[in-house]
Amino acid sequence: MKVKLLTTISFFTYQFSISQTEKLLHGKVISNNNPINKVEVINKTAKTSTRTNELGDFSIMVKEKDSLLFFVKDYFFTRLKISQANMDQNNIIVNMVVKAEELNEVVVTNIKFPHVGTANADSNVNPSSSLQKYTGVNDGTIVNGMNFIAIGGFIADLFKKENEAPKKKVPEINFKKLVAASIPSSFLPQI
Repeated sequence: MKVKLLTTISFFTYQFSISQTEKLLHGKVISNNNPINKVEVINKTAKTSTRTNELGDFSIMVKEKDSLLFFVKDYFFTRLKISQANMDQNNIIVNMVVKAEELNEVVVTNIKFPHVGTANADSNVNPSSSLQKYTGVNDGTIVNGMNFIAIGGFIADLFKKENEAPKKKVPEINFKKLVAASIPSSFLPQI
């Protein structure tokens, strides 16, 4: 009985001591106050890794004195030595620095373009009605689409009568005069 009790107590003590040394550390990776997505977070000591999400958040198991590496393309990699203060804080913020892009050669030339005015009816320049060809912005028009308003105008022109004489204006007639002229006076009662 004493052996079983001693074994159980030593097992729980061992588990408790291991759980105290290794802890899940949460953190956020930013650059210029903007979160960075898909940063590789590597625990070099424990040989484990994870990646940040869209908000720059990550979680990784660490122990005190572990070494974390933060790596992503276009940024300088960052090393962080985990201390007890980091583990107690449990929400570290890692700031990464953007790599400057190195150029081998820069060529500056002066090109003078002729002045281009607006297109007239006489010119051979046809301005494009669509912006998508030049800017990549879709303005909602359908390229080579049907113009239903123009088609409706052509159909309406088919039904118009050509060379139709304008209608004569009918003169206004007074109702009392019309009745007196068209109905005999013997028909109407005398008042």
